[in-house]
Amino acid sequence: SVAVISGFNSDKAVVAIAVSKSAVETGLSAGKLAKEASIVLGGGGGGKDDFAQAGGTNVAELPVALATIKKLLA
Repeated sequence: SVAVISGFNSDKAVVAIAVSKSAVETGLSAGKLAKEASIVLGGGGGGKDDFAQAGGTNVAELPVALATIKKLLA
């Protein structure tokens, strides 16, 4: 299982990603997903295989960052 939570204010968008142990065992990595989202958001991100965060100042691109994560999970 993968859970993605996002939020934003006027100047920053944030995404938190949690990946279950069984999903990590299949090769998924929250850190890699966060890194890709951070590129879209124009900021930084990363973490461990089971939990990671990303953020950036391109708030308007949050839907694109979430779509990027979804595409990587497909």
